[in-house]
Amino acid sequence: MGILDIFALRARSEEASYILDLDLVQDPSARSYLKRMALQTSIEYLARAIAQTRFIVKGTNKTEQDALSYKLNVRPNTDQSAANFWHEVMTKLIYDGEVLIIQTDTKDLVVATDFQRDEMALYDDTFSDVYVKDFKYERVFKMSDVIYMKYANQKLERFVDGLFADYGEMFGRMIDRHLLNNQIRGTVSMPLKGSTYTKEQMAKMNEFVKRLYNSFDKPVAIVPEAAGIEYKDIPYGGSNQEFKELSEMKKSVTEDVARMIGIPPVLISGEMADLENAMTSFNKYCLGYFLKLINDEMNAKFFEPDEYLNGAKIKMIGINKKDPLELATAVDKLRASGTFTGNQIREMLGEEAVDNVELDKYVITKNYQSVETAALEGGDNK
Repeated sequence: MGILDIFALRARSEEASYILDLDLVQDPSARSYLKRMALQTSIEYLARAIAQTRFIVKGTNKTEQDALSYKLNVRPNTDQSAANFWHEVMTKLIYDGEVLIIQTDTKDLVVATDFQRDEMALYDDTFSDVYVKDFKYERVFKMSDVIYMKYANQKLERFVDGLFADYGEMFGRMIDRHLLNNQIRGTVSMPLKGSTYTKEQMAKMNEFVKRLYNSFDKPVAIVPEAAGIEYKDIPYGGSNQEFKELSEMKKSVTEDVARMIGIPPVLISGEMADLENAMTSFNKYCLGYFLKLINDEMNAKFFEPDEYLNGAKIKMIGINKKDPLELATAVDKLRASGTFTGNQIREMLGEEAVDNVELDKYVITKNYQSVETAALEGGDNK
């Protein structure tokens, strides 16, 4: 009896099938899947949070104020909604470390796909070779004419450029081991008649073996029987431990990247434990930083210094906005004690101040009378 061993590189389980669907079976040093997945998970979470931000514009010119408010909140350009636009801005800012926004001749805001920055010592930096999709600007932009933001997270940069090489190699070897352990192994036996086979007979047997091999790549495998030829499957006796190790490594790397950006890992993993404190930390130390980064750049580029000092500004209200219903008791105390005016409290809560003289007054006691009236009515009336 002669034996032909057949090894079909195909996983038994859904988990292994999922791994094979990824384009990872290559040299370990070239595996960038782990890096992209870890970065993209955190970027998507933060970008979705920023995309829900509302811009409040206060300008010296009502027409320009309304036009800018529409661009920032509704339709920055002809091809993108505000949510999609700010999602793209945040993706490029974190993934590339910088983002350039150009204002076109029609006042549309577009994100530059590629550009070259030329730094100057005493003058504005300039931007040349600016591309928006496939269109190249021939002009050179000054720093004062564009919106440019840079995210200098050296810790994240070192991790991405350095440690991912080691993680990628380790991840690749774990995948190779998982694929090897989940191979389908089988044997094909055929009789020997005491003499060598002719070339024609060998060709027919090889064709049969090829058909048998290829049948395992289909959802339903139908193999014709041949006299004297028998196929036997070698059972798999391993476990899914390798797949668990892969999942744990992906989770570990994703959480490390999230921490470097400032996102509590429980928000990325979807765990409900200590969710309130995690959201508070995210709003204060991660989202708040990026909102200020964008807000400062917007105010610097859309308003002159004297306009800003006279009250013209852009204010951003994100998902970290405080819920007035949850703070109703505190709001009542602040207002009744005469510490803040109604409009000051509205701005603390992320709302616009209203043109109402009563809300610009300081009041005291539960009757909300003016401070001056309370001073005149001191003592008991008899």
